[in-house]
Amino acid sequence: MLNLEIKHGQVMVWAVETSDFVDQHNQFAECLSNEDLLRLNRYTNEAARNMFLISRGALRMLLGRHLNQQPNSIDIANHEHGKPFLPEHRGFFFNISHSRSLALIAFALAPVGIDVEFLQRQVDFAAVMRRFFSADEQADWSKNQTPSPEQAFFRGWTRKEAILKATGEGIAGLGHTQIAFAPDKTRALISRHNDQTQSQQWLFADFNPATDYQAAVALQSPTLKLIIRKFNY
Repeated sequence: MLNLEIKHGQVMVWAVETSDFVDQHNQFAECLSNEDLLRLNRYTNEAARNMFLISRGALRMLLGRHLNQQPNSIDIANHEHGKPFLPEHRGFFFNISHSRSLALIAFALAPVGIDVEFLQRQVDFAAVMRRFFSADEQADWSKNQTPSPEQAFFRGWTRKEAILKATGEGIAGLGHTQIAFAPDKTRALISRHNDQTQSQQWLFADFNPATDYQAAVALQSPTLKLIIRKFNY
């Protein structure tokens, strides 16, 4: 039995490498609900199908161990913009993100969001900055391009994605959520809906879960302690 005790102010992140489980697809499928299996069968891309199977299966395994329920029986619903939540356990929060073959699953006792990006991904950074970031954010990126413009971009992008996933807004909130690009900034939210007071409600943590990956978590809490573990079946 894994120790999944989580205290207030903690975020427990499980790193799931899909290539570690190529021979265990049947075991992961057994953890899925009927609705999950329907979604799985709609995937036509093998890589995307495998990511959904393993990340969703790992999520349900971990939830089952924590909630003492059969993994495939846990009710997972979705908010308006697609954020998953547990209707029967409103005080227990989780979020999931994936890039290439790596998935990250975050658990907390407060609203939490997580995002991970592959650093070698080809991106037109300047174009993305112009489209999704304010003039102030663009200026902040220009001043904080340590250790490189690319890594600084992903530092800001994962922070913004993490807060938007934590609030459940998703891409709908890109235009009214401003973040900072400075390294090691725990209060990286500048404002939401032009409200700067919200910056005091959220804490951030940046980390590298694997080589060439950048990740960030956002937690609505006065404290944040990040715990990272590798998922093993």
